[in-house]
Amino acid sequence: MNILITGASGGLGSQLCENLLSQGHSVFGFYNTNSPVSTSVLDQNKFHGVKLDFAHIVSGEYVSQYIPEDIDHAIFCHGVNIHKNILQLEKEEIIYSHQVNFISTFLFSQQLVKKWQKTSCKDRSIIYISSVATKGGSPDEVAYHSAKRASESAMLAFARGFADINIRSNVISPGLMDTKMGKETIKNRPDVLERIPLKKLVGIEEVVSLINTVIQSPSITGQNFHINNGRYCSI
Repeated sequence: MNILITGASGGLGSQLCENLLSQGHSVFGFYNTNSPVSTSVLDQNKFHGVKLDFAHIVSGEYVSQYIPEDIDHAIFCHGVNIHKNILQLEKEEIIYSHQVNFISTFLFSQQLVKKWQKTSCKDRSIIYISSVATKGGSPDEVAYHSAKRASESAMLAFARGFADINIRSNVISPGLMDTKMGKETIKNRPDVLERIPLKKLVGIEEVVSLINTVIQSPSITGQNFHINNGRYCSI
């Protein structure tokens, strides 16, 4: 299979690339121009890296030129979190968050479906990596979780709109993961761990495994899978 992954330089994105490459799939990894992809990924023949600034995607046509014609599945792992109080957020920061977390994903999805409409009805899918934060209402992360929630709604619309041509769309919503960012959060704010029922971070390999299950299950569409150590039920 040919699989498109955004956020390929991040903790989840990078490990997902390695996992899919180890299965023999071809991976087209999109990553921010300022975030290098790990050499363990770059050194593999079936990895095709694309540098792209998700904050400056201006149109669907702009996106389309970067998407190969023969993609089978797409996983959107990229994102940005602006940690700032709701009353202090500037207009430009809100726009930036929505551009990266919502608009770029929406434009990618549009162009993927347009390409898929031209081919046979084999199983294709989009998976959006959201966050358990969308179920809360933190006044310090509103730019992040409002944009993520917008993408969740869009993914449901894509699932309903194109099921007749075998295009699936799903969301996976992890809690705080065992990544560099997650560990740094716990280091700076140990109280965060106390609010998680299982008192631990989500393993990246668990999220990768769930992504694989969704890719390989042609009956799964229109779902939002929560994997967050019980954080969802305690918000």
